Amino acid sequence: MVALVIVSTFVVLVLGILVAGLLRSHADILRSLHELGVGVGDPSATPVVAAPVTLSTPASSPALGAAPVVAGVTPTATATT
Repeated sequence: MVALVIVSTFVVLVLGILVAGLLRSHADILRSLHELGVGVGDPSATPVVAAPVTLSTPASSPALGAAPVVAGVTPTATATT
């Protein structure tokens, strides 16, 4: 019984150290991103351009049913049909 308590204490200690290391590395990553300027400023202040999208329904297939055809502009400003 004592051995089980010692082993479980050791496992909890090792897992606690691993979690602390993970949190520290995550904080380092966030700090580096902040220094690069990622996430700085109000995201609602940037203009959002809505790309026009049209949906049309082709002839339905008996096995799968109708699937809409999507046409519009991709984020890289190329047209898709």
